[in-house]
Amino acid sequence: MTLRKVNELVVPAYSGRAVEVRRRQVLRVIDREGTQIADLVAARRDDHTEVLDTTRTRNILGRCVLKSGDRLFSNHRRPVFVIVRDDVGRHDFSFAACDARRYELGFGVSGHPNCLDNLTGALAPYGFEWWRVPSPFNVFQNTPLQPDGTFGLGAALSRPGDCLELLALMDLVVAVSACSQDLTDVNGRNPTSIGLEVFDVD
Repeated sequence: MTLRKVNELVVPAYSGRAVEVRRRQVLRVIDREGTQIADLVAARRDDHTEVLDTTRTRNILGRCVLKSGDRLFSNHRRPVFVIVRDDVGRHDFSFAACDARRYELGFGVSGHPNCLDNLTGALAPYGFEWWRVPSPFNVFQNTPLQPDGTFGLGAALSRPGDCLELLALMDLVVAVSACSQDLTDVNGRNPTSIGLEVFDVD
């Protein structure tokens, strides 16, 4: 598979950005500095009621661990992406995006930057309000299910330059937040930027 780059952008720390990805294009999500989570959501470009659905993906796959070659599914149970490259092998699709109430209730902090606001802002030009933003696929997040049923809260295992590549199976609007969590170890307590690149496949 030969890739030809057609678009690239940087998602700064504590922020979100959106990019359009056509069917048969590859989206590369890059941890530019290491130990950084990227919250990713996607909606069909011509019908925003069809979205990448983490719950149905878990249900269809029958597991909560992803691997190369896996397909990710929509709320219509149609394939949205297939994982074609995975440098890290540890991601999450169980956690909701962090939001303002999470920081208020869990940490006693008001007005903290958060992924729900980041994603809502990125998707605003497409008519999304906060309550329409689906639960994210948390790329590079290291929160594995433990034997006692709890989630571990480890720092992301990604190193500088590590990436995940997703082959789009429909025309999409994709939004990514460079996760804003700096009060636990998941981003090494130092949120940094995420790179996005879009490729045509020759």
